[in-house]
Amino acid sequence: MQRDAEGTGDHSLAGAFRAAAEGMRCTVANVNERKRLRERRERVAMIEARLSEVPEGILIAKKDREFVFDQDNFMQRDQAGYRKLVLFNDCVLVCEAPSTSTRNLLEALSPLSPQPLRDLARRDLRFRDLITLHGLTPASCPSVTEPAVQGGQRASGSFDGFVSNRDRSHSFEIRGRVFYGTKEVVETWVEAIRDVVSQLAAVRMDPRSSFH
Repeated sequence: MQRDAEGTGDHSLAGAFRAAAEGMRCTVANVNERKRLRERRERVAMIEARLSEVPEGILIAKKDREFVFDQDNFMQRDQAGYRKLVLFNDCVLVCEAPSTSTRNLLEALSPLSPQPLRDLARRDLRFRDLITLHGLTPASCPSVTEPAVQGGQRASGSFDGFVSNRDRSHSFEIRGRVFYGTKEVVETWVEAIRDVVSQLAAVRMDPRSSFH
């Protein structure tokens, strides 16, 4: 920084630099926000295009790839064995065990895949059932249910006080189905479902969006 004869700094020049940097930061933030909005609209467009390829009565669509859990994280009530759940943008897919590996599963769901999604689902994913999130609002999303049995408590009405893992597990209910897991896993899924529903609602309410 240049200094005058009295040794004081050129504050006006420093202020100009700070103003320019702040202006650049705001410009970048605005550009990124417009980019995110465009990507959300494009994602909804992709979802609706894929939905048109799926047989009537089946809703299937893709969300971000991070919500893929190992099959031992959840148990489905009244079903034998474990299931792998994958969260999509407008539904929860319940895969039969044994299912494809995570890597193959993501490849099968890649938008670059030339094959129709319904064919991939029938052959590669071997899905058992779909639970749609269509019609849910942030207010009607599922919530975490505490375990029926806490700590060393005995199960009410159980034979010889037997307590199952489900009695000690957290859970959430959606579309009449109950899913069990640890507190952390269940909270993650409930939060993820709420996030998906909120994102879709925000995109559809945007006046610049054609998806209503």
